[in-house]
Amino acid sequence: MLSEKRMYWVDQARIENEAYNKSLEALGGDISLDDFVELYGQENVERDKALVIKKNRGYQERDETNKKLAEYKKWAIILEGMIFENAELSNWFGDNASTNKTSRYDDIVNGVDMVMEFDLDDGASHLALGVDVTFSPWMEEKLQRIKDEINKNQLAKIKYFQSENLGFKGQLEAPRVVIGIDIDTVKKTSETWIDPKQKKEMAKHEIQLLIIEEIRMQLEAFRNYAEKMKKDQALINRYNRSLGIIEKIQRERRQELPNSVIEYSNNDQVFRSMKEKLEGFDVE
Repeated sequence: MLSEKRMYWVDQARIENEAYNKSLEALGGDISLDDFVELYGQENVERDKALVIKKNRGYQERDETNKKLAEYKKWAIILEGMIFENAELSNWFGDNASTNKTSRYDDIVNGVDMVMEFDLDDGASHLALGVDVTFSPWMEEKLQRIKDEINKNQLAKIKYFQSENLGFKGQLEAPRVVIGIDIDTVKKTSETWIDPKQKKEMAKHEIQLLIIEEIRMQLEAFRNYAEKMKKDQALINRYNRSLGIIEKIQRERRQELPNSVIEYSNNDQVFRSMKEKLEGFDVE
């Protein structure tokens, strides 16, 4: 007979495996760079494919020697799949939002896991999302990358992007944000996600409010920094537009959800760390 402790770890392993497999199914296969040969040329595409193979090999060797990092990567994929599915299925980001997975190239080179697309009456708007189960040191690097882009009047670039809604294919530029969630929060949420009996619970799960608030905090901090540094008005306008969309979604979701996000925001150390770092983001 299994001990109580042993039964706990067996159950945790089951949850992890089921959530991981569900994420892989939700995310689907990789985007083929060959579909963009007409845009970029065969030589350019082959060079990018070779870079992906090289980087993947390096990541595989790293994961084999660093089991802890490999575990974080697995939970990051679970979080990514959870967001990808529930953004539309559970309406986490409103009626007008859809998710677009990025290519492995854009994941590795441009640091963008997925693109959130908002189909609005006055045109489309996009957010480039980097999804991570991460801790402070890594988050600092990601936020610094965004600051460097703002200093250059740049947004995130997604080279191999295709929108089924808009019929657009090619390179996209969009405001970049990072979704960072504590691994314990992801584990707790995944138990609900993989349970068929709790499917409706994901539509009102508190984690969506946590994610929306993270996005809102970042867009506000990035906009304020761009204004302080007197960057191009076009760049500031892109942040303002995205911030307005997220704030509207946040108001709507808070009205619809009876539960509070206070417990999640207080207990999630990545959220707390991000909030602290964003408060000092405008320091040069």
